Amino acid sequence: MIARFVQWERAQAVLAEGVTKASIWLEGGLQIDLRVLPEDVFGNLLQHFTGSREHNIQLRELAIRKGLRVSENGILNLESGENLTCRTEDEVYAALGLPYIVPEMRLGIGELEAAASGTLPEPVSLQDLRGDFHMHSTWSDGVGSLEEMIAAAAARGYAYHSISDHSWGRTGAGLDPARLRAQRAEVRALGEKHGIRTLCSAEVDIRADGTLDYDESVLEELDIVVASVHDAMNISREAMTARLLRVCENPFVTIVGHPTGRHVDSFPGYEFDYDVVFAAAARTGTALEIDGQPVRLDLPSGLARRARSFDVTFSLDSDAHAIDHLANVEYAVGQARRAWVTRDEVLNTRPLEGVLAFVAEKRARFAGKGTG
Repeated sequence: MIARFVQWERAQAVLAEGVTKASIWLEGGLQIDLRVLPEDVFGNLLQHFTGSREHNIQLRELAIRKGLRVSENGILNLESGENLTCRTEDEVYAALGLPYIVPEMRLGIGELEAAASGTLPEPVSLQDLRGDFHMHSTWSDGVGSLEEMIAAAAARGYAYHSISDHSWGRTGAGLDPARLRAQRAEVRALGEKHGIRTLCSAEVDIRADGTLDYDESVLEELDIVVASVHDAMNISREAMTARLLRVCENPFVTIVGHPTGRHVDSFPGYEFDYDVVFAAAARTGTALEIDGQPVRLDLPSGLARRARSFDVTFSLDSDAHAIDHLANVEYAVGQARRAWVTRDEVLNTRPLEGVLAFVAEKRARFAGKGTG
């Protein structure tokens, strides 16, 4: 196996080659390491190389306090010299007196203490999701047709989803109110054709002053409103905080899309008072999105965990612009799991009736107050 690995045609350079391990360098700067050990230590090996450095340091410190030494080769009893090998990661954690900790939660941020005390939550899983609220079609800037996107959502086994094409503020890409209403008629018919409840939605631009790109008469016709910032991102922290607070107070806003506006490779995200906005989202019944687009992953897991402390409701979405982008929701789930988000804290794990009740409750609470 080692020989075949180092002779791989994509290997630009062999960095190391031995009996049990080897490393190669691929074009583009990716290093791949291979370890080959007996099957009875597979659990030790997998645990050792999964999760963060901080998690493993803390795990080793815990083991030392118990008179043990943890490595990829087993768990050594320092007094007896006996080495315990584990075929599964569960066995590794059990040998240290801990329940299994999923890989996404191995960050060294208190998970060992929580696991030891029995307070580590069970994170949301991909199988818990019943739908996806954020996806686009060729009606705005997507590349999949309306029917293709709806059929693909149905094929994933969703009970519901929403098409959230852009509002008309998106130059050359969005829907004016007339086109949005025309789309609504097609959405319902195509959803019935493919056996899925397709909710009428839109991703509506948040203007610099916190008002939305559609007026109230249009917003109230939608089942779901995803409100997102796409421009005027260089305003002050205070102005951005006020902008997002106004959105949370809007009775028709269901979800704040990609809440920091970040692009992983080019923009760290606009600044606002996180705690004030998170508290407002929880108070008003406004969900915060964890966007699964690989260039966004927004909210980031650290901020999502912070938002969780305010009892925020999250929405885990793909922000798909093509059929194959629907799988982006897996990255949203990964971010949520890193943040310790549970199934009960996610809007799109609820049955359809629960989703509609969430929307109706907010609208009823703010009835008559207007959107400004």
